[in-house]
Amino acid sequence: MSSYLVRPAVPGDVPALAVMVEAMDLDLEQSKANIAALLKDPFHGIFVAELDGELVGNAAVQDRGPTIRARRRAARLHDLFVVEGQRRSGIGRALFERARLWAAERPDVYWMEWQSSVGAVEFYARLGFNANEHNDTAAHPFYEVATVSVAESTRPTG
Repeated sequence: MSSYLVRPAVPGDVPALAVMVEAMDLDLEQSKANIAALLKDPFHGIFVAELDGELVGNAAVQDRGPTIRARRRAARLHDLFVVEGQRRSGIGRALFERARLWAAERPDVYWMEWQSSVGAVEFYARLGFNANEHNDTAAHPFYEVATVSVAESTRPTG
């Protein structure tokens, strides 16, 4: 079995990323333009999973800045996608952890939040997450996780 690589997306990934995004019913050309612009934006992190030279998944996260409720910075996971034939292989977990680490490495980002599809609830449960009990919609459960502990656990000791 081949191993996959999770890495930051680069401009050469835009066509393949746009095809993955198009699967979510968005226009291919508009998706290419959106992705190319976000790759240049330091407040966005886009990561891809590559297997045997092909992109098989992606994650996109944004530093949204301070929030009204806490005046602390929050990151938002916007997308997490793995192609059907590679699901349950660890790629989704690796993409999620890479997005979470990106958020944790940002100055003063204290948590990452996201909403999922109903179909992804089981995936997040396997990662140890349960939807927030104050969820506003059953169709897109809301989650959040502190990032401070992630950043602290990646610091060298001694």
